[in-house]
Amino acid sequence: MSPLRKTVPGKIGGLVLILGLGLSQSGCIATAVGVVAGTAIGITGKAVGMTAKGAGMAVGAVLPHDHKKDEARR
Repeated sequence: MSPLRKTVPGKIGGLVLILGLGLSQSGCIATAVGVVAGTAIGITGKAVGMTAKGAGMAVGAVLPHDHKKDEARR
């Protein structure tokens, strides 16, 4: 058997192994990036919600509201 025949299948097998590991790691990295992005979006959404709630409470404190009219409408 020629030396070329001995090395080509070994190189192809190694290449397949490296490509397979690369694909599995890319999926793992994509999952990690998704988790980090999701957490950042959640934290940002909570901050915006808390700010809006605080602004709404401040407006309610500045602009008095007549609760008796609301009760009469119900």
